[in-house]
Amino acid sequence: MRKPKVEKDNSERWTVTYSDLMNLLLILFIILYCSSKLDAKKSQQVAQSLNQGFSTVQGAAAAAEGGGGSKAKTSPSGTATGSNLYWEEDQYGEFYSEITALIKDNGLQDKVDTTLDDTGVIISFKDNVLFAQGSATINDEGVVIIDQIGTLLSKLDYSFILIEGHTDSDPISTARFTDNMDLSSARAGNVWRELVKCGMQPSEMASIGYGEYRPIAPNDTPENKAKNRRVVITILKKPFTATTDLNVDDLKGQSAQSMQSQSTQGQQQ
Repeated sequence: MRKPKVEKDNSERWTVTYSDLMNLLLILFIILYCSSKLDAKKSQQVAQSLNQGFSTVQGAAAAAEGGGGSKAKTSPSGTATGSNLYWEEDQYGEFYSEITALIKDNGLQDKVDTTLDDTGVIISFKDNVLFAQGSATINDEGVVIIDQIGTLLSKLDYSFILIEGHTDSDPISTARFTDNMDLSSARAGNVWRELVKCGMQPSEMASIGYGEYRPIAPNDTPENKAKNRRVVITILKKPFTATTDLNVDDLKGQSAQSMQSQSTQGQQQ
């Protein structure tokens, strides 16, 4: 008996499976290619950032070693932004001269003390310059002088401004103020608000009240008590931010010592 003849399959259906496989491989390679290009782009961005960072560090190190060369200018946030110091000594001295001239032009030499030291410019107002007795409202004369100081400050890339309120040891208890701490805090806060009106950045200023607890003279005579009743504005020379490793308490102590030293020198003269 003859076996049936098996016809050969000439439909070539296998090519369909082969085509599908090739398409899948093509898609796979396209995905891999796109991924590699994306990673290269990211890598290039990272490399550029690292180069910029190393350039900044090297520039700062070279300036520190060179001494006389150009130095990086630092913004209030502490980042390098230019070719000069954050606050150049000549600009700092010029600002102090302008403040001194402003005090003199307003006839306040006996009521306002100014100091220039490593901390910054320190301006100390006797309380009767800015406020009536037992009041935290800045008088008209005080508003004018604070606004003029604000105008000068607006021309500078100042670092940080600290405003301190101080009183003598005589107790106070009114419908408005519970004690000297309350009064001193309110006075410092109102000076802070007036400077904000002049365009100063609130984030670059702070106000604090000490009451009678930071005297620069013994509270034993009317004259010494008058010295202790004061509002002090310190314009810091060095950059200061929330992350700055700076002992602010020591800074305030320096401000008090500077003012006390100046007061003592004035008495000797």
